[in-house]
Amino acid sequence: IQLAAATSQVKSNSMATSKTGIPGIAYVDYSIRAIASAKLKYAVQNSATDASQWNSVFVPGTINPVYSSLAYDESDRPWIGYFDTSNNRFYLVTNTQADGGGSWSSYEYPGTPAGAPGALPMANQVGLAMLYSGGVASPVMAVLDNAVTGRGLKVAIFNRSTLTWSSA
Repeated sequence: IQLAAATSQVKSNSMATSKTGIPGIAYVDYSIRAIASAKLKYAVQNSATDASQWNSVFVPGTINPVYSSLAYDESDRPWIGYFDTSNNRFYLVTNTQADGGGSWSSYEYPGTPAGAPGALPMANQVGLAMLYSGGVASPVMAVLDNAVTGRGLKVAIFNRSTLTWSSA
């Protein structure tokens, strides 16, 4: 599921463990051998035992995803941040079920990169974590804008009640 050429390799996976100990992974499937039309996928193990099966689902609505980052909320629902090279934007997606079998929702990050990133290893990257307050998790997304014309680290918190972003 990786790209063939060493010069075109980009980070394509992020692993996390739910509060119940179940591992999950967000990854980009490059089996078509190109970034264009690659697929963002989420896989979760059936249980915390080594012998259990992994179930993988396609995250709909993604076009050219790269640099995925996975975190779980207090209900073990997956949240995935990624950069989309087709429109030069960062996104946050989540599913209503821990196994990814429910409905997916997508939210555009408020910061837009200053332009296209330079040549690899420069890239517009994503990091995702959860900020807990009163037992409720809020996704915190850090993005690295590595554009040739301007660079910087931007961080924002997603409010799940209002579906809005605020600066961190």
